[in-house]
Amino acid sequence: MARRERTTGLPAPRRRTKHVASRRIAGITWHDSYNRWAILAAAAAVLFVVVGFIAYRWYDSTIGTPNRVVLSVGNEKVKLNYYTDRLYQFTINANPQNASDVQLAQQQLLTQLQTEALTIELAEKKGITISDEDITKEIATELGVPVGGAGSSFDTLYRQKLKDTKMSDSSYRRMAEATVANTKLLDAYTKAEPDTGELITLSAVVSSTKDDSSKALAEVSGGQDLNAVAQKESTDLTSKQNNGIMAATPPALFPTVVQTAIKDQKPGAKIFGPLQVDNDWWIFRIDRDDQGSTISADQKKQLAQQKLTADLTAAAGTTKISRNLTASDITWANSHAGD
Repeated sequence: MARRERTTGLPAPRRRTKHVASRRIAGITWHDSYNRWAILAAAAAVLFVVVGFIAYRWYDSTIGTPNRVVLSVGNEKVKLNYYTDRLYQFTINANPQNASDVQLAQQQLLTQLQTEALTIELAEKKGITISDEDITKEIATELGVPVGGAGSSFDTLYRQKLKDTKMSDSSYRRMAEATVANTKLLDAYTKAEPDTGELITLSAVVSSTKDDSSKALAEVSGGQDLNAVAQKESTDLTSKQNNGIMAATPPALFPTVVQTAIKDQKPGAKIFGPLQVDNDWWIFRIDRDDQGSTISADQKKQLAQQKLTADLTAAAGTTKISRNLTASDITWANSHAGD
């Protein structure tokens, strides 16, 4: 007879399950383990923000801000790093005496860079090309040595020049490019000037004050010879040595106030003045008005410079110009100028 297995009659033990604390938030069962993940996620987010902020500050300081365009002149773009490179030497040359002078110099530099950009653009429009060789020759001329390679006088002096002006090679060459553009434009304008034209000769008594000029006028009106009065009282040493007779001059080269006074006037005994000419006072008469006279090389260059200046002024009115130099840009430039 088979033996029956005895049993205790006790129920089999149930598998115990791990109790996980939980609560419901907004209808969602939220377990304690979620808290740990939330803390880790928050820490990661904070770390991401901190790293991102540091990266942005580095980018903004080394790439973003220096490469910000602070001046646009047609196709020419001036970035803050170039403005900063120019600021150190420009401020030294301006020799500011106070904070107001410093601020003025900062704006004057922007105006100077605008004029240089207009000069380069005008040269391009006139078909004038500027090569790297032209720029190097300009720098060599400024240094007073011939162009040379490594170890040459040019190389040594140029390196020292960059050190003294606190400028990079690219910035210095860009500045020299504007000089070359101006030189080539002026040469072209001078060559276009005619060799002959109208020359006017004046006799004048130049005085430092209006009272002195009025006194000279009274003497001439009283019968004294203007040339004799000029020889005795004129403060212009050049004409005084020639009895007040000034060099024959193209009308356009006289001061504006004088040009206005003599327009359509003929040589004669009429005395003009007293007229304020810059810081002086003139009385004068027209001695000669010669047509077809030979114009000197220096006078041709002065006439050419007048026309070039007029064309640059006109270009400033027709070229799209945008100034974007902010107070924060100037602060950045001041802190990095001369680095």
